Amino acid sequence: MDTSPAPRSPETLRLEITRSADGRLDGRVVAPSIAASRPFSGVLELLRVLEEILDATEKAPEGGSNEEVSG
Repeated sequence: MDTSPAPRSPETLRLEITRSADGRLDGRVVAPSIAASRPFSGVLELLRVLEEILDATEKAPEGGSNEEVSG
């Protein structure tokens, strides 16, 4: 008997990126699982935002959204 959880459907993220004159990546991530877009400035902050979105989708009920993660 397989007791593993049912796989979740993949989530589509929209990533809007611009590069500043000094080469820094700035932008925002938009995901259906969060109420608002999440801005970022720099690659490390982008990774942090993506990790927060992943955590929110893992904790949210299937098909629902998690209001705790907001930008």
